[in-house]
Amino acid sequence: MTYLNSYYLVDKQKQLMRMVNFYEKQIDVLDKMLEEVTQKYNALNESKESNYFHERFVEKQNLINELKHDLNVNNFLLTRDLAHNQGKMSDVYVNENKHIEEHVVSFEKEVNELSKDFKNYILDKI
Repeated sequence: MTYLNSYYLVDKQKQLMRMVNFYEKQIDVLDKMLEEVTQKYNALNESKESNYFHERFVEKQNLINELKHDLNVNNFLLTRDLAHNQGKMSDVYVNENKHIEEHVVSFEKEVNELSKDFKNYILDKI
C-alpha cells in the first residue's frame, strides 16, 4: 500500500464540499422560485410542470445529501488514516475521493441542465 502527501487531498475535499453546498443553495433558490411562479400563475396545466420540477429538485436535494454523506465518511477515514500514519494517507482513500469527485462533476452538469430547463420554463410563463 502506498502513501501519498495529504495536503492536496484535504484541499480537494474542502473544494468538493463547497461545490456541493453551492448547489444545495442553488436548488433551494430554484425551488423557491418555482413556488412563487406556481402561486402567481396558478393554472391546471402548470401543475404537471411544476410538480415535475419540484420532484426533480427533491431528487437533487437527496443526491446532495448522499454526496455530503460520502464526503464526510471519506473525510473521517482520511483523518483517521492520517493520524495513524503520521500525515500520510493510503491511496485507497485517494481513489475513493476521485470517485466522489466524478460524482460531484456529474451532479454539477445535471444541476446546470435542470437550472437551464427551469429558467426556460419560467421565461415561457412570464
